[in-house]
Amino acid sequence: MKKIIFKLNSLTVHILLASLFFIIYSSHTLIRHYTLNSHALDLGMYAQTVYLHSQGNLLPFNTLKHMILLADHFGIILIPISLIYKFFPSAATLLIIQALFVSFSVIPLYLIIKHISKDIILSLLFSISYLISPGIVSAINFDFHLGTISVLPISILLYTWYFKKWGAYWTVLIISLFFKEDLPFFLTGLGLYQLYVG
Repeated sequence: MKKIIFKLNSLTVHILLASLFFIIYSSHTLIRHYTLNSHALDLGMYAQTVYLHSQGNLLPFNTLKHMILLADHFGIILIPISLIYKFFPSAATLLIIQALFVSFSVIPLYLIIKHISKDIILSLLFSISYLISPGIVSAINFDFHLGTISVLPISILLYTWYFKKWGAYWTVLIISLFFKEDLPFFLTGLGLYQLYVG
């Protein structure tokens, strides 16, 4: 019983950590946006496309790229995101969604590290290191991008593979394909590695 409570507390700590970073990342990007430090590319480009999706246009012409955005970035995930955007039609919505995806991508990774190390302090240090890593911070600094929100399905995919939850693995794998056009290349490499290590 004590062990279960300890595990619950450990997970709770990481959910609070993810929530804290969600607030930090959201605040940072919203301040940048509202002080006119965000950019037409990529935030404006995605905001226009998501807005047009929210109005029922599945193949919107993007005036910033002078093309249908799906021909440049195959991000079908923007269509379900547009359902949220319909109620909160602002570029800030995309920044908040991105902060949420990035912050909570640490939870599946934490669960893997906790299982490997059996050490709550080490797993907490790993989680903090991940959330403050230059790659994550620079991605958050770069307004909104499909590659940045892809960290959530990738981390869930790693979790389902590590714990051999194959039904969830294949579901997340298929969903991941809708995030960005180059994600299948990464997933192919990951799949080859998984075949190699068994």
